[in-house]
Amino acid sequence: MRKGLKLENTIDTFMDKNYVTVEQEKRLKKLFTVIMILVISIGFLVLLDIMLVTKMNVGPFLAVRTKVYESGSKEYYGLFYKVIKYREEEGRCDTVLGGWGLKYNSKPVVMTLEDLSLMLRNDYKTNYKKLYQSYVKLTGKIYKIDSEKKIVTLRYEDQNGTYYTMDAVCSLVDKRVNINKLEEGDTISIFGSIYDYTPRNNNTPQQIELKNCYL
Repeated sequence: MRKGLKLENTIDTFMDKNYVTVEQEKRLKKLFTVIMILVISIGFLVLLDIMLVTKMNVGPFLAVRTKVYESGSKEYYGLFYKVIKYREEEGRCDTVLGGWGLKYNSKPVVMTLEDLSLMLRNDYKTNYKKLYQSYVKLTGKIYKIDSEKKIVTLRYEDQNGTYYTMDAVCSLVDKRVNINKLEEGDTISIFGSIYDYTPRNNNTPQQIELKNCYL
């Protein structure tokens, strides 16, 4: 009987030591709630910062500037993301968002609009992923000019139909381009960064969009 009582007392003592009181449980819940609110708030702010960079070319506000190049371009590191703001006087002038492995690259990929059309029409999922946010020097013929919106559209015409026909919609940088000197039908080389692609749809040709363009 004494051994039994001793075992029972030992179990009771063990339970008492590991028992969480109502007050302790309340504190743990409050702590957990505070941590969750902080995590959600930080995640929301990071997402907002990323949206401002990608959609409005503003910021980043939550990333730390780590490097400034002679050209004036800057690198920023944020929470699991990196931003490079290119500000070259005679070169690249866009803002690029990516992971921490994002590399600084101010040399353009040189291609014709015909080359680009063939690449994306044959395998746009693979090739567009490679080309997205790439800085390119694109050569093609002017199809349309919108002086008010500062947009020049280049077109490659597929001579065997419309399968490979492509439009390149280029948003120009005001200070670098005198759009009044351009004429439809001229063949030009334009610098810019690829940011969007729309596949061919019925009679509508495939379309690529370039931003921060200049001649």
